[in-house]
Amino acid sequence: MLCRDDEKISAWIDAELSQEEAERVAIHVERCSTCRELASSFRSLREGLGLEVEPDPGFVVRFRERRDEPLWKWRRVGLRLLPFAAGALVAALITVWAAAQQETDLTVLEREAIGNDTVFARATPEPVLLIALEPFPGEVP
Repeated sequence: MLCRDDEKISAWIDAELSQEEAERVAIHVERCSTCRELASSFRSLREGLGLEVEPDPGFVVRFRERRDEPLWKWRRVGLRLLPFAAGALVAALITVWAAAQQETDLTVLEREAIGNDTVFARATPEPVLLIALEPFPGEVP
């Protein structure tokens, strides 16, 4: 154990270490005055805050078991979230489709505003009015 390992000493005081590890920390704290003072300050802090509740002895064990579970066990969570992901995908597709429809509707509205008998040039991928290609009055073509 490294001297002044705050996390280990705190875990030792909170009884969160395995029996073997707790014994090693206890021996070190007994021999090292710096760590003994640190443990004493942690104990007084715990008492001052009123943290005399005993921790659930199985909590750390259950936490470590769940943390070390194989990844395939998390498939259940993924399967539960699958309907939400599918819904988000459908919403995104509907949004893209609606935006494309709105753009098409604007093109139709532009043609109606100009008049249906207007001739469009096909020199560019987008329709351009032939009038836009004519020279300004007074310019020589």
